[in-house]
Amino acid sequence: MKNIKLLVMLFCAGLLFTQHVLGQDNSGSEPSLALPFYAGVVDYVKPRNTGKGLRAEIYILDDNGNRIRFLIDYGANIIGKDNKQISIDEIKQNNKVKIYFITNSIGVRVAKLIVLVKDKDKTASPEQ
Repeated sequence: MKNIKLLVMLFCAGLLFTQHVLGQDNSGSEPSLALPFYAGVVDYVKPRNTGKGLRAEIYILDDNGNRIRFLIDYGANIIGKDNKQISIDEIKQNNKVKIYFITNSIGVRVAKLIVLVKDKDKTASPEQ
C-alpha cells in the first residue's frame, strides 16, 4: 500500500514539474518558432525525385545576393500568401519566402516550414 501511495505521489510531482517547466505563456503575444530562419527570394525549386529517393530542394537568394540551399523535409509545411497550406509546385521563382529550418548532423539545412511572404511585407535579414 505504501508503494502505491509513493508511486502516485511521484507521478503527481513529476506532472507538476513538467507543467512548470513547459508552462503556458498567457501574455497574449503570439508564440515564436524556436527554429532559425532565412528570408529571401526563391531562385530555384528542384522537385523531389521519388525514383531515386531524393528530397526536394529550394534555393533562395538572401538580401546580400548569397545563394542558400535547403533540402525540403518530407513533412514540411508550406504556407501560401493567404495563410493556407500549399504544395511545393506552387512556389515560383522570385517569390519572397521565410524558411524555418534545422541543420542536420552533417551540416545540411533542412526546411521544416516555408512561408510565402506577402509583397507588402519586407523580408528580414537572416537570423542566427
